[in-house]
Parts: sequence; C-alpha cells; structure tokens
Amino acid sequence: FLGYDAEGNAVLPESAKKPVEFVGDSITEGVTVDATYSPILPKGQLNRPYQNDSMATYAAIAAELLDLEAAFVGYGAVGATKSGIGNVPCAAEMYPYCFDGHPVEYAPCDFIVINHGTNDRKNPDAFCEKYRELLDVIVKHNPKSNIIAMVPFIGAFRQQIFDVVSQYNSENGTDIFVVDTEGWIPPEPLHPNREGHLTAGRKLAEILKRRYNI
Repeated sequence: FLGYDAEGNAVLPESAKKPVEFVGDSITEGVTVDATYSPILPKGQLNRPYQNDSMATYAAIAAELLDLEAAFVGYGAVGATKSGIGNVPCAAEMYPYCFDGHPVEYAPCDFIVINHGTNDRKNPDAFCEKYRELLDVIVKHNPKSNIIAMVPFIGAFRQQIFDVVSQYNSENGTDIFVVDTEGWIPPEPLHPNREGHLTAGRKLAEILKRRYNI
C-alpha cells in the first residue's frame, strides 16, 4: 500500500461505542504476533511491519467482542519501574502524554485495562511502589472510569498486584478489579502469538462482560 490521492479533507464519524483504554507494553502493542513470518532476509527488525499487528492483540479482540471502541497506551519495554525504548519514561510518567510534553486530550474512557509487570521482573518492593503510583495517575485522570488490573500473562507479580489493589481500594474507596490470567496461555513465547492473543482476548472479554454486564 503506497497511499492514495484524496479529493479533500474528511472527518471520521463519531463512534457510538463506549471507549476502553488498554495500558501496557509491547504485548499490548501487538509486537511479533506473527514472529515466524520473515520475508526479508537476513531476519531482523526490517520484518517487524510484517510481524506486528495491534489489531490482533488480546486488547483489540476483547474490545471487538464487547463492542467497545479501543484506545491503546503502550510502548516497547516500558514497565511500572522502567523506561522503554527511545527513553520513553516508566508507565506512570508516560501515561498522561501522547508524546513528550503533549498531554492526552481525549475524554476519560469508560473502562481502563492495565497490563504491566512483564518488564519489571526484579524488585517486588519497587514494583509495588511504582504500580501504586501508576494507579494514582490513572485514577486522578479518570475518577469515574472502571479500572481493571490484569495479572501479566507470564504470572509476574501476581500476588503483589492482588495485594496492592486490595490495599489501594481500601484506602481510597475505589473499586479496581483484578483479572487473574493464570493458565490462560503458555508463558513462552513472551510475546504471545496470534493464537495466544485470540485465546486471551476471548477470556478477558468473557470476564469483563460478566463483571460489568457489558
């Protein structure tokens, strides 16, 4: 696809669907969902346009099954405790911005799903502290949203996420809901393939549909 010549400006129609925001990392972005497809040799980063697909992720699939309008907040290698590729800051610091110095301007979404922890697998205490900071930022910017915290697919910080969210809800009167993904998909590959994303998306949609009567 090389592009096309437009006859004039156009405005996309407003969606009547409720919006859902997915806050995550490269897994939420859809990095290497088709990792084995490498038409360009030698194999490397030049194949990424053929391997990555944001619309094949668990997030996009769940949103479609629930008839929600999806927005994505994710970047490669970012975690609750660490910055990502290209010096993108950690999750709590990057969340309010679409790019450096420019705040997000769209209205709060009805649902916000957090999937962080995969890139933080070192210090549990530091993770808990920074994950709480991320919750603070998200709640501040979205006080009326339904917030969902996912346990990472590899099971990282499973108990810590349950504990942090439980304490946070108790102290702040929030109702953040934890989704336990244990056993959904194999821990390898780290970036789920297309089939893994499909399985996870279906399971997430089923849980959210029951929880929020979507």
